[in-house]
Amino acid sequence: MAKEKLFYFVEEGELVSSKVDKELCTHKAFDYFGDADMLKDEELKKGGQKNPNSKLQYTVTAKVDSVLLALNFFCFCNDLEPVKDAIVKGVSRYNPK
Repeated sequence: MAKEKLFYFVEEGELVSSKVDKELCTHKAFDYFGDADMLKDEELKKGGQKNPNSKLQYTVTAKVDSVLLALNFFCFCNDLEPVKDAIVKGVSRYNPK
């Protein structure tokens, strides 16, 4: 059975996203992560093409005790539609320069 992808909001605490031991960004209260996978899956459901080279993988690790809220794909697509443009712009923070 495939593992369900989730979109996370940070309610409190501090976490760091990293890729191959390089820190990409820090997540603090009111930040979010998991958006890149959700947006990619949403595009596929609309008939978009899957690009095997665009797989974005990173690890999120808590620096301190943290509280997260999670949304599944259905909730992400339906409940966050009004703010999706802002989320799309935020995905660029995972691409180190």
